[in-house]
Amino acid sequence: MHRVVFLDNATIGDGVNIPSSSFAHQWTNFDKKNATQTLRRAKNAELIITNKVACVAKAFGMRWYRRCATRTTS
Repeated sequence: MHRVVFLDNATIGDGVNIPSSSFAHQWTNFDKKNATQTLRRAKNAELIITNKVACVAKAFGMRWYRRCATRTTS
């Protein structure tokens, strides 16, 4: 089964629906935390979803990641 992690789910506004993937998977949501926790949480994922966390996908040789910014911030 594929492991999907949403690294900073708490940064998504109320009422925003993030659709689940159609393939068999285990989905885990995490609130935004520090960089060490982010790396540990992303390490064994096959798909990383993030809103504001700097993407670590390439560091792990990730095949897929998804950034789902809901608006532009400065």
